[in-house]
Amino acid sequence: MIRGLVGEPSLTADGRLLYFVHVLSDAEGNYDSDVWYCERPAP
Repeated sequence: MIRGLVGEPSLTADGRLLYFVHVLSDAEGNYDSDVWYCERPAP
């Protein structure tokens, strides 16, 4: 089984991008992580 945590949200200065960290771990204690982002469309 793989479990995950998401955290450390951060906005860019213009407020258009939100970055966060996704940390995964498996039953053997191995870890991996990714940086994800989402973009707010221009008004």
